[in-house]
Amino acid sequence: MIVNLVMMAALICPAATQTKPAAQTQSAYGKLDNPFFAMDTATRDENHQTPESQLKLVKELGFAGWAIHDTLDVTEVRSLADSLGLRIFTIYVGLDLDKPDSAWNPKLPKAIRDLKGSGTVVWLYVTSRKHKPASEAGDEAAVKAIREVAEMADDAGLSVSLYPHHGFYVASVRDAVRLARKVDRPNVGLTFNLCHWLRSDGGKDLDELLQAAKPHLQMVTINGADPEGDWDRLIQPLGKGSYDVYGFLVKLHKLGFRGPIGLQGYGIKGDVHKHLKKGMKTWIEYRQRLSRETVR
Repeated sequence: MIVNLVMMAALICPAATQTKPAAQTQSAYGKLDNPFFAMDTATRDENHQTPESQLKLVKELGFAGWAIHDTLDVTEVRSLADSLGLRIFTIYVGLDLDKPDSAWNPKLPKAIRDLKGSGTVVWLYVTSRKHKPASEAGDEAAVKAIREVAEMADDAGLSVSLYPHHGFYVASVRDAVRLARKVDRPNVGLTFNLCHWLRSDGGKDLDELLQAAKPHLQMVTINGADPEGDWDRLIQPLGKGSYDVYGFLVKLHKLGFRGPIGLQGYGIKGDVHKHLKKGMKTWIEYRQRLSRETVR
């Protein structure tokens, strides 16, 4: 009799014997929650010149934090970010392989010390006039310099991420993968920059490159873009352009990437508040769409 009553209850109220769909959705959506930060290439205009005004804008629009160049006073910026509950995700600095004694900016050691314990990543771009991009001729010098920066960063509990930049010595994701393997340090990885990949690789071999980058992939940068053209077409406000940025994010999700994603804005003219607001709106739409399509 008791067994029959239980069976009848299950037929009348099947949800009582199943996992709640809401719990499944919440769990799966959480996996899509990559931190989304704004690069300082996207936050400066005539009304937003100071670190304080840009950080307040980042906070107002719901970004998780900011990425900065090394020309700023990192102590001041870190204090301002902390007061707003924001994170400084990266500091963008360069290595010049043509300088044999000290390849990095002289401000870098102090900046790293001042960022100790912050979780900020040292975004490292690598340049050379002697060695052509992707030539591998400067790899020995590059590996030495990157390891030295990695050691400084490690002492402060920070990591280093190679930043591929079209036209530089580390111009492509392939270059960054090659050097990350040669450097072979646990706190050294790489960033996948959508616009520089489109420029350097012409949007080719994405799946192959993502698989090669996967063991070292720390960060990604995105923006609206067309698949080809000059920088004004390769860097547009998020949500504009014909390149399928959403499809790119789907590939990252399937790859298992859950790291920070930055919004690039270099060269975009006009009101940064408008562009950033549109970028955040588009980001939320991407997340919601991906959540709906991956939760079954």
